[in-house]
Amino acid sequence: MASADVLLEGETPGRVLGLLGAAAPGRLVHVAVTPYGQEGDYPATVDLTLLAGGGPVWSCGYDDHELPPVRGGGNQGWQTGGHYAVMSLLTALLVREVTGQGQFIDVNIHASNNVTTEMASYGYLANGGTVQRQTGRHASYRPTQATQAPCGDGNYLNTGVPPRDGKEFRALSRWLAEAGLAEEFPEAPVLALGADVGHISQADLAHDELMGEIFGAGRDAQFYLAERLTAYEAFIGCQERGMAAGAVLSPDDLFDDPHFVGRSWPTQVEHPELGRTFTYGGVPLRFVASPMRINSRAPFLGEDTDSVLDALE
Repeated sequence: MASADVLLEGETPGRVLGLLGAAAPGRLVHVAVTPYGQEGDYPATVDLTLLAGGGPVWSCGYDDHELPPVRGGGNQGWQTGGHYAVMSLLTALLVREVTGQGQFIDVNIHASNNVTTEMASYGYLANGGTVQRQTGRHASYRPTQATQAPCGDGNYLNTGVPPRDGKEFRALSRWLAEAGLAEEFPEAPVLALGADVGHISQADLAHDELMGEIFGAGRDAQFYLAERLTAYEAFIGCQERGMAAGAVLSPDDLFDDPHFVGRSWPTQVEHPELGRTFTYGGVPLRFVASPMRINSRAPFLGEDTDSVLDALE
């Protein structure tokens, strides 16, 4: 340990500190990542209890509050604490370059989640407000317009930020006409008025009734078109017209998506022990000078122990 730069700890609070004793910190940067920090006793935790107790789960779910909140996948509770640990560790290493001194960093995962709730935690502390979860959009004190449009194939389109300027309203009007739906869309005349709009701001929505109607017509037009197209057709149609949107894809759908296939994201990985290959999600980052790729399946428990220890000798 005397020659180590960094010690990462994720075990029972205080265990490693007790072992280090007076030898810490010296130049060592010691980072402990634990569910509730170094103080007190607490029960065993899992990702769900960390996210729920910390607060993010309250903001995640659907407009229908008869449904329970939803926990994000991928062990986000633990990952959030890990992000704070990485930022703190890099900062401590920079400090050591100046002072020559290491330090102990106590990362509390519960607290990390509690300060990663957008305006939920701080809003409650500042004004007693309680945000409400919404389908596919940010939790808010007041309900906002729906953004996920049901499509003709039973899937959904995430329409993102609504049209706000003349260019987008003109594009929507032309799209309706090209699809032969302009005469059927009841708000087509209101949508057409948007062609002369520079930009609709939040202030306009609050004080100008006509701007509010044009804004609503833009969102309604997106939904109207989506209901008559597949999710992919609606997604491409929005993108081609300069409006950010995305088809809501299942994990299985991702592997057939032309964009991901074009980036060679689906990757065949051999499993010699089973005598076959499996399709994995590949590397999402492309480095020009240092390309990354999946070389093999994940090792079994203890499979590489000897080679790792040999490399350290």
